[in-house]
Amino acid sequence: MNIYKFIAFGCMAAFLASCSTEYNNSPVVGEWKLTAATIENAYDFNNDGESSNNLMTETGCLLNEFIYFNEDYFGEYRFNTRLEIDWDDANEVYITSCHEETEWPFFVWTYDSGEGSITWQGQGMWGFSFYFSNNTITMTFPDAFEVPVVTSNGNVVMVAEDLTLVYEKI
Repeated sequence: MNIYKFIAFGCMAAFLASCSTEYNNSPVVGEWKLTAATIENAYDFNNDGESSNNLMTETGCLLNEFIYFNEDYFGEYRFNTRLEIDWDDANEVYITSCHEETEWPFFVWTYDSGEGSITWQGQGMWGFSFYFSNNTITMTFPDAFEVPVVTSNGNVVMVAEDLTLVYEKI
């Protein structure tokens, strides 16, 4: 083998070695636990006389929800509970139901300087943004949570409220 072929072969090997997958050192890589699920207004969903806008403390649901950001820019949501809130006209109280469900959709994620996005395909493709700061990820979904509200004339209407989810790294 002449010297030029040897140099060309060496350069090609070095080039291919440099194409190997790099470690993703993004601060969002890892396991995150849901620590707050808030809506815009405070309600007394557990009928204890005190209102709160945190669905976790007010309903006792959503206590075991996780999100995983993998190094390969794929991730997984771990939804374990479905929350339903209804209004009991006869007793004028909220009725909350926590339904154990296991849904683990996979997604693709991106991240750059405090802001990221998640995209997944289920029944159609959809996505949303998240924000990272001080080991916390925050996601807000406009008009994503419906609450039964009694109007001044006694009618019950469904009001859509923004839902904000806060995750902390574990």
